[in-house]
Amino acid sequence: MELARPMLGDSSDRSLFNERRCSVSSQSPRRILKGKEIPWIDIFVQARGNEFYVRVPDSFMMEGFNLLGLENLLPTQEYFNETVEYIMSTHTDSDEDSEPFYLNDMDNDIKTASEVIFEHIHARFLLTHHGMELVKEKFLKVVYGRCPRVCCQGTPVLPVGLSDCWRDYLGVKLYCPSCDDIFHPKKYRFREVNGAGFGRSFPHNFLMHYPRPIMFKDLKIEPRIHGFKIHPVGYSLQHVISKRWEDIYVPTSKTKRLKVTTDGSLCYSTNRNEADDETDWMDHLKTKKKKYSKKKHMRIED
Repeated sequence: MELARPMLGDSSDRSLFNERRCSVSSQSPRRILKGKEIPWIDIFVQARGNEFYVRVPDSFMMEGFNLLGLENLLPTQEYFNETVEYIMSTHTDSDEDSEPFYLNDMDNDIKTASEVIFEHIHARFLLTHHGMELVKEKFLKVVYGRCPRVCCQGTPVLPVGLSDCWRDYLGVKLYCPSCDDIFHPKKYRFREVNGAGFGRSFPHNFLMHYPRPIMFKDLKIEPRIHGFKIHPVGYSLQHVISKRWEDIYVPTSKTKRLKVTTDGSLCYSTNRNEADDETDWMDHLKTKKKKYSKKKHMRIED
């Protein structure tokens, strides 16, 4: 497994976390509902703009192998353990111990670090069977949207990232299984989601587990002219014919010259030297004609 690149060199580099991120880091991870508290991960997934994410089970995050290499993203192992605990912690009002560590006066680095770690965990979870099943539910409900191409007939799309590295911070894109093309999300709030939380390989792994017959078939448009189909060789043949005419010029009354381009259209030549050559050639013909007209005819005696 490829290890993630280090994000912070030491504790002094935590200022990188202070950069503005368009997510729910500003929201409090402690939300009380009827005397109960819900984990930060539930708040993050349910927040507006994060509908693309799925709920990663705690059992997946508790498995040490699934977090292998992610500790290199943070300065110390202790800081990484606090971040994982921050993501998974759930507390109730009956706790008589000291307040949870994330309720103390601390900087927002731990909040942003939690988003970074969760995005990498989320990308790994999507490669599992359980993760793909959760995405399949959203896919069938068209949570990610539909392909904007007319020929795809509204095929549901899948999220995909252009990079696996958090530092690149490339927004999430939408992959169409019908036309094999990617598009920007229609809603602007989804464009701020980091594509590293899904990875570059997810849609292709998803299509390997679920066959393409569940998708719509791509409707291809057949090129026609006046109702007649164009032969596949017709384009290349027409280009060969047009190429024969690319050096043929149609002289006009002005100094400009019409040129037949490779696509068969006519346009004025923009090369001033070509127009000058044409003018010189016409002047040469006039001079030669005038010279021969002044020549005296010899009289032939019988």
